Amino acid sequence: MTNQIMRRVIRAALEPGRDSRELVLEAGVDIRGLNYAFKAGIHTLYKFKPFLTARDEAHVREILVDNKIYFARADELKDKTELQIRHEIWGDKADPETRRRVVADSERLMRAEVPTIPENSIQLQLRRLETADLAFVEQEASRTSNESLRREFPVFSMAIRNTEPLHWKEYAGDSTGLCIHFDATSYDAASVDSPFSVARLVEYMPARPPIPIPLNIEGTEVARRIALTKPLSYVGEIEYRLVVCKGYSAGIEIVGQKGKFGARHIVGVTIGERMSDMQIAKVAAMAQHRDPAIPLSIARETPTGIRISPFP
Repeated sequence: MTNQIMRRVIRAALEPGRDSRELVLEAGVDIRGLNYAFKAGIHTLYKFKPFLTARDEAHVREILVDNKIYFARADELKDKTELQIRHEIWGDKADPETRRRVVADSERLMRAEVPTIPENSIQLQLRRLETADLAFVEQEASRTSNESLRREFPVFSMAIRNTEPLHWKEYAGDSTGLCIHFDATSYDAASVDSPFSVARLVEYMPARPPIPIPLNIEGTEVARRIALTKPLSYVGEIEYRLVVCKGYSAGIEIVGQKGKFGARHIVGVTIGERMSDMQIAKVAAMAQHRDPAIPLSIARETPTGIRISPFP
């Protein structure tokens, strides 16, 4: 499977080709497996950020003042096992019928490609597949797909609570940073109240499920296996993600890796108890810049866990 073809397959999986609002409406017949935040009754999602350096401050200001969020590529995530594709050819690789299915599916994908692939290139690829080692085909498909994924289809990750000590330690500079609250109000039959309401739950698995060749699973399942699974070691995080690419809408305007959202969708900021007075003043100024002002709270560690209280 060529890199160009796999890019189209990934795009079809992660981008419905229309407004995400339409995807949700159409999926309304049966969306039990899609794990949207609104389906779980989640009203707020949280983004933890450090706030020590000028770079940190710029990132936070972009969210709180400019209403923009940054979607990270696979190669920008801390865990390099993230957003990976593992292809697996279904069937006995020594069985001629398995090869016939692989060749037929590759031809189908190439002929559906836009812009059109020249006929001589299609025939050359098909001749190669007729004799190629299918184990190598499997490995090469995984490699080229992951190359494409590293450049495209970024994600924005959020947590379901602001009281998890690990989040404050790992993602908010050991409580010197902050946590931004995004409105994820429930889904209404006529509209998506908030773009964050259609964030999808990350699943935690012992091994990444494969993407089959031939591709015989639905696009939403492809997206789940690629972008919505993480190792079991992260199971305590309970993470939700927006997975987007060119053409994504549902209330977020995507330009490059940044997405602009409505100002009303920020509903609070929690600061860490170890943030300095100078940094607190900067955050407070950003919060007051809004109309209405963003309410501030502070997270303090207690013997029974993190306690959130109004600030000051």
